[in-house]
Amino acid sequence: MDASTARTARARFNSNWFAAADTSRLAELLSAAADIAIILDERGIVQDLVVGAPDMEASVFDSWIGSPLSDRVTVESQPKLSRLLKAANDDDGAPVQTHVNHPQQNADDLPIQYTSTALGNGCILALGRDLSPLAAAQRRFLSAQRAYDREYAKLRSAEARTRAFFHLADAPAFFVDEADRITIANRVAGDYWPKISRFEGRRFLDLFRPSDRDVLSVELDEARRSGSARSVTVDLGRLVLAPAGIDGGALLVRFAAGADRVDRVSDKVARLVEAMPDGFVVTDGQFMITAANETFAAMAEVGRTSQVVGSSLEAWLGRSGVDLSVIRTALADTGSLRGYATVVKSALGQFQDVEVSAARVSDARGEVIGLSIRPALAIEGPVPSPSAQQLTELVGRVPIKDIVRETTDRIEQMCIEAALELSGDNRASAAELLGLSRQSLYVKMRRYGIVDVDPDAGQSGGE
Repeated sequence: MDASTARTARARFNSNWFAAADTSRLAELLSAAADIAIILDERGIVQDLVVGAPDMEASVFDSWIGSPLSDRVTVESQPKLSRLLKAANDDDGAPVQTHVNHPQQNADDLPIQYTSTALGNGCILALGRDLSPLAAAQRRFLSAQRAYDREYAKLRSAEARTRAFFHLADAPAFFVDEADRITIANRVAGDYWPKISRFEGRRFLDLFRPSDRDVLSVELDEARRSGSARSVTVDLGRLVLAPAGIDGGALLVRFAAGADRVDRVSDKVARLVEAMPDGFVVTDGQFMITAANETFAAMAEVGRTSQVVGSSLEAWLGRSGVDLSVIRTALADTGSLRGYATVVKSALGQFQDVEVSAARVSDARGEVIGLSIRPALAIEGPVPSPSAQQLTELVGRVPIKDIVRETTDRIEQMCIEAALELSGDNRASAAELLGLSRQSLYVKMRRYGIVDVDPDAGQSGGE
């Protein structure tokens, strides 16, 4: 007997209390106390049953009488039912419990928690409780959890990008709380105050001369009160104070860059691209790489950017010639492409799912293409697929077998994900929606890495 078939505590009533009880009244009480009550013989064949739950249609269960109960449960529930009947027929006759699923036509499996005991006349009484409300609540919880995870991933991504650009500012910048204490300082602040090793927790006004602190304190309070940005000039330069919190207490304080610290725009762009958390690649019109940042080198699992410069982008990006052809066609038509799903192939043979945004510019010296490459977040939704127009434009450029294989795999994966979403992750229902057997669905889910599946694991309300 395993953990799924647990013995309950014995009743403490003296059996003499029930010696003169009216058996018909006891039967009515049992049917009222349980959602379904079943009488089985020692072979597990249904002899009689009563449905007590008002939302369970009694006529549906009439066909059970005279047939083995094992024929009315799902495949993974049959071993648990066998253990239940064996335990109920033990000599001690103690009640036992287990959970099984009953398949239903055009509906989710019906989960029932049974408590059974031997009646002493060769028969077994099984009292069942409908777990469908609990299963539905679990599905709603999982759906809400997935939505929460998607939103959380978006917030984390936005926060990471905000921090990256905050630290890329070419002048000191600080986040200051309502008590005028520094919560975050960017890296450039260390260049202005080299003797301070840690800014967080320090009073912001202590960074300035005493003659500037009074006016600066007034301006900080005024920025919080008005809820709008303000500018103030102190001995160290001009400061911009901007509200940064919903309650108006936190402020973003940054120095306005002086003329002696203004770099050429091209130099700033180059430094920003190099420090970006996403990969960035520059190619010529033939997709030969002319420049790349360290992030892309890390994606390609090479030691230096020089190892990718001079090579074809096709060696690192795309599952086949299809993806690069789609990018080329989009750039030729509109000059830009946003959020195209593909993969980066590393020097070690690994594949990483990414999203590519690209733009093309031309001048007298030729054509230049820039591609921003970011890791794809699996929880943000299904993978975009090339449009029919994009695919037909590939004819003559890419072998048809490559086009068909690529698009078939993507469409099949999207259909499986859509069926799982519609069924609330109920794989039995998803398989029926797709016209597949459960085993075929499990194989395809493993193939596309949609989720780790275990066809032998029982799930309440799932299978």
